[in-house]
Amino acid sequence: MSEVTTAAAKRAAEPKLWTRDLILIILVNLCVFTNHIMSLSTFPFYIQSLGAPRPWLASARRRSPLWP
Repeated sequence: MSEVTTAAAKRAAEPKLWTRDLILIILVNLCVFTNHIMSLSTFPFYIQSLGAPRPWLASARRRSPLWP
């Protein structure tokens, strides 16, 4: 019986990895990353609507995941 008690006490003493704070940080990071990618992928379209020269569009298209 004492082995079960010591194992439970040892488990309780170890810090948890998946805490509420860690999960919130991961979710916020996901939202920020998604926002960043969505903003960058529309950048070449915006440059094109401004009437930018072709070399600028080529440079923007290389960095955009939406352009082939």
